[in-house]
Parts: sequence; structure tokens; C-alpha cells
Amino acid sequence: MLRIAAEHADIVSIAGAYQVKNADPGTFRLGTAAETDERVAFTRALAGPRAAGIEWHTLIQLVVETDDRAAKAEELSARVGMPAAEVLECPFLLFGTADEMAAQLSRQRERWGFSYLTVHDPYLEAFAPVIAALRG
Repeated sequence: MLRIAAEHADIVSIAGAYQVKNADPGTFRLGTAAETDERVAFTRALAGPRAAGIEWHTLIQLVVETDDRAAKAEELSARVGMPAAEVLECPFLLFGTADEMAAQLSRQRERWGFSYLTVHDPYLEAFAPVIAALRG
């Protein structure tokens, strides 16, 4: 799918859900920052000169306002099945204060180019202050 997107799409989405190998169909896990690096690099390489004109999208799976990112990462670690250090870097999980989440999104834009974001409906209210923080 990424090969086709690289060759033809104006917007490419890097999804956070990865099919679990050797599991029942429909069994997914959350992707890591390292896997996101690989997918974006793969797609950029295939897109060649087109890569500079592609808009990059991702789906934020979770938005949680908290004053303690480290504690929330520990809590989410068991829930998503990855070490807390990876949770802190995961591009599909957004948590912290509004300013911390805005900073995380800015880092992700620098690293992966994500300029389009989708947030699940239950997290819209939690995401609104992040938008305000991004606008400055």
C-alpha cells in the first residue's frame, strides 16, 4: 500500500496499527517510533522527488492530559505492550500538558513530516488546548 501511495498519493498516512504476525487476522499492535522511521523512509525513497510535495498524515490513537508524562507512560506501557521509553516516543499516543503535547507534535513534524492529524472523537476536547498551544 505504501508503494502505491508513494507513487501516486498527495497525502500519505502512516498508521499506528500494525498487524501482529502469526496471529488471528485483525490482531493489531501499536507501532513504535523506530517502525515509523522505517515506514516513512521507505515511502520517501519510493516517492523520490515527489516526497517533498507529499502531505504526511497520522492517526493519534490516544490523547490524555496529565501533569506527569513519565507516570502516564508507565501506566500505558502495560496497556499497549511496549516499554515506557517507547511509549514516550510513540507518534500515535499523545499525552502530557497541552504545551508538552504541542511540543511532541512539533518534534514529530520535524522528524516525520506529519502535517495532517486525525484524533478519535472521544479525545477532541482533550486535543483542543493542544491546537491552541500549537498556534501560540
